[in-house]
Amino acid sequence: APLALVGVSALVVLLSWIALGRSGDTGDGQRWPLRRAMVVLGGAGALLFALTPGWTYADAVARGTTALVGGMPAQMALATAAATGLATLAGAVAAGIASRRFHVQPLRAGPTLRSLSGGALMAAGAGLVPGGNDTLLLWAVPGGSVSGLVAYVTMSGLIFAALFAMRLLRRGAAK
Repeated sequence: APLALVGVSALVVLLSWIALGRSGDTGDGQRWPLRRAMVVLGGAGALLFALTPGWTYADAVARGTTALVGGMPAQMALATAAATGLATLAGAVAAGIASRRFHVQPLRAGPTLRSLSGGALMAAGAGLVPGGNDTLLLWAVPGGSVSGLVAYVTMSGLIFAALFAMRLLRRGAAK
């Protein structure tokens, strides 16, 4: 069964990639159709989980911190953590450059505070979900896990509550 999952996932990724190559980004700035791109992402995620269950960013960070306290030399653990962060940053920059949307901007207080507060909300939400969002959305919810469904409902409810509170605060500030 695991080998069948790998084969089916690889086939979905390959066929979707071929379809995207025909109807996706033509080089003139058009974007891939969202539905097809999500099929590629889902298939690639399933393939990664089937081949290497601990591939996620959260797993890599957990391995680095466990190694730091679990006996790996401190310099090696810190180097692993730094490499993980730099690889993530490099991937984000490469994606921005590939989409022709990457450009450096000077820091401005409003957008910076908005990004930091959004990141803090995401970190708080991720702390509520065991294993992170990827585990929740790719394993727990599709698998019908009660704890996964409760985590999803809780996380979604808190996000909606935070967005509603932000809307109320903006209305109050505008008056």
